[in-house]
Amino acid sequence: MHTIQEQSLQQLYAYWAAKRHGRRMPCRSDIDPVDIPRLLPNLMLLDVVPAASPSVPVHRYRFRLAGTAICQVAGFDLTGCWLDELLRPGSYTDYVMGLADQVVCSGCASYSRTTLILEGGSRRSTARMICPLGSGERASMLLAAQVFDAIPRWAPLSEADTDYEFVELARDLLP
Repeated sequence: MHTIQEQSLQQLYAYWAAKRHGRRMPCRSDIDPVDIPRLLPNLMLLDVVPAASPSVPVHRYRFRLAGTAICQVAGFDLTGCWLDELLRPGSYTDYVMGLADQVVCSGCASYSRTTLILEGGSRRSTARMICPLGSGERASMLLAAQVFDAIPRWAPLSEADTDYEFVELARDLLP
């Protein structure tokens, strides 16, 4: 198991775990983003929407809340946007969707770190924590945070012409 390197992601995991109260996962009503003000710029809440037909992914994810740092990287306000429509189709989108699906299906939190290789060969590191929320065995919402090595140097995702190449540095499911 990898150690969560980022203090803010450690804080999110500790907050989520404390709100479980012996359950598999906390409910949405257990979570108040105001309780973790330091994380607000990097925080996301996503609705888990089951597939409407066999021709779409198993789950879709709609942003209910996206912090200012997340929106700055995207280049626009993500509220109401679908995760699978945010990024260009390709391996990085599949990777991010796979992380979310794994959290929904397992009921466990997920920590991951990647290095993105952008056009021209520049590299940017990012880490994320995705935690399930729900009242049953499967998550109905995701509480997540993502941190970046240097936001001002990122080109907004909305300006990217191609899928990102990436290297996975760490990936763990956490109880």
